[in-house]
Amino acid sequence: IDALAAPGEPSKKVRIAVYGASHTQADIYSGYLRYYLQSRFGNGGAGFIPLGVEKGWSSRIDFKVRARGFKMQYVQQKSPPPHGRFGLSGMAAVGGPHGRIRISPENATDPDLTGSQYGLFYAAEPFTGDIAISVDGGVPVQLPTSADKLEPRYYTFERPLGWHEVEVRSLGIGGARLFGLTIERAQPGVV
Repeated sequence: IDALAAPGEPSKKVRIAVYGASHTQADIYSGYLRYYLQSRFGNGGAGFIPLGVEKGWSSRIDFKVRARGFKMQYVQQKSPPPHGRFGLSGMAAVGGPHGRIRISPENATDPDLTGSQYGLFYAAEPFTGDIAISVDGGVPVQLPTSADKLEPRYYTFERPLGWHEVEVRSLGIGGARLFGLTIERAQPGVV
């Protein structure tokens, strides 16, 4: 982190992953840490936002994740699926036909919640339907999720710096598996 405070290359970023129990899942400790470090060393963006959200427990203090038609799977539950395909956060959102997930800033006037660089983490596997991703209600981009065997996939896109709503829809009858969305900025800082 000391390198961020020193003059030099303008694209320096430090990405920090925080793991823990309920205080992390509810973004209490991690949210405080994020705001504190970004106020000292620069705001590189919101970072990774899990898309497998559990109502009442998983949340972000700065972004809303609303899901419809998706089943949530977790590493820790009474009978977790035997496959272990959960992604970085230990969660996955598995979409049925016409499932939809929307990610938007909690406050669309807070300059700290703007973003310009986005990345969607998802899986391709046998017998799944495609997904479509759109930004701010624009024309959706269709992403294939079918593969002969399980493989991780990552789709990136950029928008002008601002507050953006991202929507991911599941297409077809297969169960597309989504892990998370990253939101960053084209500037140095802590993510």
